[in-house]
Amino acid sequence: MSRMRTPSSPEMQAMSMARAPLGTRARKGEAMRYQVTTPLTPREALEQALTDFGPGGLGLQLTSQTNLSLIFQGGGGHIAVTAEPGATTTLDIETREWDYGVQQFMARVQRRPWWQRWWRRKKPSTARPASFTVLNKS
Repeated sequence: MSRMRTPSSPEMQAMSMARAPLGTRARKGEAMRYQVTTPLTPREALEQALTDFGPGGLGLQLTSQTNLSLIFQGGGGHIAVTAEPGATTTLDIETREWDYGVQQFMARVQRRPWWQRWWRRKKPSTARPASFTVLNKS
């Protein structure tokens, strides 16, 4: 069996870590990077991260907060969550020592709320737009 070498540049390391399948664990002390899309707004996703990772969740300390990012530290590791707004919100998550908690969070935000799954989305109408006729042309 040949042993794979880890990429040498930090960019290549980040790219290889971003593609790691769920359940893959980083070596002790290395950071893992994840990306997940969610139907939640960036604000809702970051509020969920605050609930899951903050004092009421994993008990990590919030060390930095902006409109689109949160950074938590504690227990010898960290979690950084960055939201990218769009049609669906994309969350970039970097973690060290908190992989299991991050994977649970990703599974939670990936799903639509139960009430959105219960109601079917209204399909857009394929009918032609309403037309009108000008009756008085002056």
